[in-house]
Amino acid sequence: MIVAIVVVATIIIIAVIALVIINLQNHATLVVNVTSHQYGNTINYRLFIDGKLKENGSLNPGDSVQFTFSIPIWDNSSRTVNVYADSTGGGFGPTSDAQNVVLEKDTTNTVSLSI
Repeated sequence: MIVAIVVVATIIIIAVIALVIINLQNHATLVVNVTSHQYGNTINYRLFIDGKLKENGSLNPGDSVQFTFSIPIWDNSSRTVNVYADSTGGGFGPTSDAQNVVLEKDTTNTVSLSI
């Protein structure tokens, strides 16, 4: 019984420490707009941040979507991220657009990509 109480108490302490650490890290907000520049056909798109797939879907001609991400900034300064979108379909064939963005803690940055 005492062993079980010690184990539960240890788990609770570890969970509290983890939550404190998570809340102490700094973040930046990244807003990404992806717009289809196709005029006659629907496209399939993929959105990547630093090479990791974050979103995918379809866009009708001329439509856009917006996504908001919280990006951790670990060292109280800044972080550069690569935001990349590509598409297949549409009348123009495969297209892509990318931007590198410097994020600083507690700021909001907006990136607009056209595919």
